[in-house]
Amino acid sequence: MPCFSDELRLVLPVDHKWSSQEKVDWKEACLENFILYNRDSYTFRIINEYFDKMGVRLSSFMEISNPDAAKELIKVGIGIGVMANWAITDDVLGGELNSFSLGPSKLTRTWGISVRRGRKLNRAERIFMKIAEEFGSNWMINRKLVKKGS
Repeated sequence: MPCFSDELRLVLPVDHKWSSQEKVDWKEACLENFILYNRDSYTFRIINEYFDKMGVRLSSFMEISNPDAAKELIKVGIGIGVMANWAITDDVLGGELNSFSLGPSKLTRTWGISVRRGRKLNRAERIFMKIAEEFGSNWMINRKLVKKGS
């Protein structure tokens, strides 16, 4: 059952040259150090597949599971990242990070709850799923999207 979707965006320190150009030069991406989610995660896999389709080969990346730690590493210039729009909103609005769409074809993911086919849910599980569905729908309608770049 899908609950909500988010967009994964390129996240840059404010003093990065792409920040001032307000565009990404994907030909130079292989020279960048990327800070990404753990290699075993679904998010890493879809980022990697997205880059493969664009012909971008990452030569240097660091895996990290904590989004707050990743943001701090990006802020101090250790690298650039790809993170969910909702995870960086406050940092972008506060002028601590910049964010750009990965390209004309946005990279999105859908969050949801999986249940084995044919399994009957108990009342507590049904209530939880209903809350998750309502919260996710409400969040998607009311969230503030930070847009910089195309």
